[in-house]
This record gives sequence, C-alpha cells and structure tokens, in this order.
Amino acid sequence: MLDYSFLLKKRFLNLFLDAVLVCNFRCIMCYFSDPNYRPSKECLSEEMVTNVANCFFSSAMRLQIGCGAEPTLYKHNEQIIKLAKQQGVPYVSFTTNGALFNYDKVEALANAGLDEIILSTHGASKDVYERMMPGAKFEILHEVLSAISKVKGKNQRLKL
Repeated sequence: MLDYSFLLKKRFLNLFLDAVLVCNFRCIMCYFSDPNYRPSKECLSEEMVTNVANCFFSSAMRLQIGCGAEPTLYKHNEQIIKLAKQQGVPYVSFTTNGALFNYDKVEALANAGLDEIILSTHGASKDVYERMMPGAKFEILHEVLSAISKVKGKNQRLKL
C-alpha cells in the first residue's frame, strides 16, 4: 500500500537517534561486549542536535532516543526532548538500561516532554539480570523503577 502522508504534509517519519555510541554495560548478547570493541568518545554536539531537529523533527511522528547505545551517557537529552516537542513531535520515547537514572533525572526528562521510558532489562531475577548485564545491580533497577513510579504519579502522561 502506498503511503501518501508526505504528499499531504502529514507526519510520517519514525526517527531513531543515538547521540552517543557507548554503553555503561557489556551485556552478554550485545555488540558492546565484543572484546575488540573500542568505545567512541564522539557524540553529537548541541549544534548537530539542533541541525538534526531542524531537518527531521517537523516530519517525525515519533522520536526514539536510544537505539543501540546508552542514551543516559549523553548530557543533552533534555534539550533533544524539548526540541522535539517544540517542533511538534507527538511521541518521544527513551530506551535505557536505567542504571544512571534517579528521581531527579527521570523527573527532568518527563518535564522536558518525554512520553515513554523503555527499560532494557535482561532478567527478572537478581541472578539472571546481573549475569546477563555484567556491572548491573538488581537493587539499582528496583530503585529506578521506584523513581519512575513516583514521577508517573505526578506526570500521568509518562509511560513505562
């Protein structure tokens, strides 16, 4: 079926964005666990983020921040979310392992306009979670879930 959205000047783009290409874990199934992998110190500058926003956000139905890397290692996520909302992106999602989240960070992202947090968890028990995600702590996951729950109590729009 042919999609005429672009002809009608309707939003048709799902945009996936990794502003950094690094991760704080080496999950056993991930390419970041490859012993030959060397983390990149490069990341999108604020100017590059603005350029991406100006070129693509006005056409985006959805912006997915964090696709194959850990977005919490980038310090300008709130700016990305605000730019997306300013340009009318209806839905902004954030995929993370959550290890660097706390209440203040979750609240700041929600206040910037974030619609959804997707937590990447590879086990529902302490043993499996920590084995699959070397360096992760199951207790921290529970703290993060609690923080998200508290923010959701004040911001009903935010989904988990």
